[in-house]
Amino acid sequence: MYGMLLESVMYFGRAEYGEVVWEVIKETAGCRNADFNIHHIYPDSIFRKLANACAIVTRQGDDNDHLRFFGRCFVRYCSHYQYDKMLRVTGRHFCQFLKEMDNLHSQMRFGFPKMKSPSMVVTNYDSDGAILQYRSCRPGLSHYLVGQLLQIAT
Repeated sequence: MYGMLLESVMYFGRAEYGEVVWEVIKETAGCRNADFNIHHIYPDSIFRKLANACAIVTRQGDDNDHLRFFGRCFVRYCSHYQYDKMLRVTGRHFCQFLKEMDNLHSQMRFGFPKMKSPSMVVTNYDSDGAILQYRSCRPGLSHYLVGQLLQIAT
């Protein structure tokens, strides 16, 4: 996974929990001295370790709750790099946005050529909602996606 995802967690983790608590979280996760380069690729396991460490240190929720928080963090962090403009023009309505997610990921490959993006397909929708089929080579990150989608919908 690209360091941009991890950097977003670091940025908002410090803001949410404070510098001292965040350092304890990093140490618990085994990445105490980690600085993440947004274009460097890191092991996927770091993400889950940070979520688990957040749950242990803060004693709030479980690792899936923190993965949803990380998803929200990433969307907010994207605005720093002006990717939010790309998100805003992807679809006029949220359901249209969901239909265009695979295209959005394809466009992002120009900046992140080794990105292993998930596949998302809206299989059905009506006035009550949509059914989104999500496939990824990264197991256990569906809660991260939920956090992203909740933040985007907001």
